[in-house]
Amino acid sequence: MAFTDVVANWGRWHAMGVRYAVAFHVVERPPRRLGYRVLYSSPRLGLWAVELADAPSGVTESASRP
Repeated sequence: MAFTDVVANWGRWHAMGVRYAVAFHVVERPPRRLGYRVLYSSPRLGLWAVELADAPSGVTESASRP
């Protein structure tokens, strides 16, 4: 999956059963309010891996659809 429009897709990823997100290129981490646990963050390159937590309130699959 492409890691674009994180806020809009977060609920959809939960509905699909996605448990982890990994940045293989420099990209800002999602907002903390989405709820996740940082598993890895490289200090030099800025790459990271996170574990998605349960969907935060107000972020659902239907809420993320246009």
